[in-house]
Amino acid sequence: MSDKCKWGMYSRFDDGVWGTSCGAEWEFTYGGTPEEHGMKYCPYCGKEVEEIPNKNNLSAFERQIIEHLPDEVEWMTRSSDGSLSVHCAEPEKRFYGVWISSGDYDFPINNVFKHVRWMDDEPWNFREDTE
Repeated sequence: MSDKCKWGMYSRFDDGVWGTSCGAEWEFTYGGTPEEHGMKYCPYCGKEVEEIPNKNNLSAFERQIIEHLPDEVEWMTRSSDGSLSVHCAEPEKRFYGVWISSGDYDFPINNVFKHVRWMDDEPWNFREDTE
């Protein structure tokens, strides 16, 4: 049994309705994520909230970023220093704090796609996850 309550957004639109693994729903009237609203614990079961990243709980801004990236770019990673990168080929995680691939580019904004973390075992293929 998980020690966290998993939250995921239902809709592809920023309607703010989140489903919980404890079987409840929560709506943020003006959109946003539980983290953005400072919600650390589920008001229904009391467990710590864990946001489940997927195509449905990306912000409208994050979806626009993805829509405007070149078609050949399909992977996203975050280095140990917090910098975000996009890749044309599946990157490999290196022990010195970076993901490497042929055709990788530093992303100029680091405070988006917060679900992409250095501690992830796999790079995020946003093309597969947002179709």
